[in-house]
Amino acid sequence: MTTRPIESLLSESDDPAVLREFLRQAQEQLRQYAGFEQVMADNAARSEALLAEASRMRAASITIEPEIASSLESIRAHLASAVAALDDLQGKIATPPSFKGIGPDPATSDLPPGASETEEPTMGGSTRTDVLIHNIGSPAMARSAQAHLDSQPGVSRADVRELAEGLLRITVEGDVPLASAAFADWEPERNRTVLTERPGVLEIDLTETTPSR
Repeated sequence: MTTRPIESLLSESDDPAVLREFLRQAQEQLRQYAGFEQVMADNAARSEALLAEASRMRAASITIEPEIASSLESIRAHLASAVAALDDLQGKIATPPSFKGIGPDPATSDLPPGASETEEPTMGGSTRTDVLIHNIGSPAMARSAQAHLDSQPGVSRADVRELAEGLLRITVEGDVPLASAAFADWEPERNRTVLTERPGVLEIDLTETTPSR
């Protein structure tokens, strides 16, 4: 049996069934055309979006590239500074700095000059006593203690060695050992407590006298 095209059947027949079939086929073709048009529109929109994104990325890369170059230059500069600092530190470690002489202590700079710390001890019948006096509040009081000891019988010299944080150290040399009684008439308004008294060392704590009520 030979199948005739629907157009020829439509032109030759008024059968409702034939007309409905023709209408169905026409609607199906229209739906296919509409689907093709939607696919083409979607592809065109997607292509346009891709082109816009590519253009944006190109513009962003043009802006970012100088910033990246500047950051790289800054990093290189910091690295160069760090390398220079390490080289300098290595040089200092390899060659320790020389120590310069330390200046005089401000607390004792205005005291009378004493004998050298490296001076040899007095030989013969002389004795040497290290006198330590606590709570010396000023260089003037230190000079007073030195002058008092220097005036004691049998004392040949009294040299201030150190005054630091209220502690006065005086080296006394003489013909007889120095005793705590030598301070009996010095600073009578202060109390004196003998902390140590033995050959070669005399240590005294000086305090204010508490007024009587």
